[in-house]
Amino acid sequence: ATFQESAAIYEKLVAAHPDNFDYKIGQARCLRDQGTVVASLGHAAQAEAIYRKALALFDAKSAKAQTTESIRIQAGLLNNLGDLHLPGAEKAFGDSIALSTRLQAQPSPANKDLHNLAIAQNNLADLLVTEKRLADAGPLFAQSTANFEKLVANAPKAIDFQSHFGIVLS
Repeated sequence: ATFQESAAIYEKLVAAHPDNFDYKIGQARCLRDQGTVVASLGHAAQAEAIYRKALALFDAKSAKAQTTESIRIQAGLLNNLGDLHLPGAEKAFGDSIALSTRLQAQPSPANKDLHNLAIAQNNLADLLVTEKRLADAGPLFAQSTANFEKLVANAPKAIDFQSHFGIVLS
């Protein structure tokens, strides 16, 4: 109910101020978080609709949709969408990886973007294992592991990196 209220507020803000892209980013974050909760309750189709609604806020032709924060949110949404393991999951993971890789190519890339990249690589590899495509999964597991090794070296006290690295290794 709280997410629905928040989303309704953002919808009004976006409608009233269509040129204020920060409202679209706020709405996308709200929808991302709402989708995560809905997915955790086992409602994959409903979560998919929420994630797709959030992704629709980012017009690829808009320069504002190409800012670092916008790309970061889109990459996270695509990873979450893929994590539902619905038709199109492989493409969603691939698109998430492509966006996170793009962020990594920027000067002074952020650890959180490398983290998101490593998670999406691992998630896609897991999906490919369930499809018995081990030859395709292996390189992705290796890339994810290498990226987590970098993260742990860059931020040895970051417990979330350590924890996710352990998950990937297992």
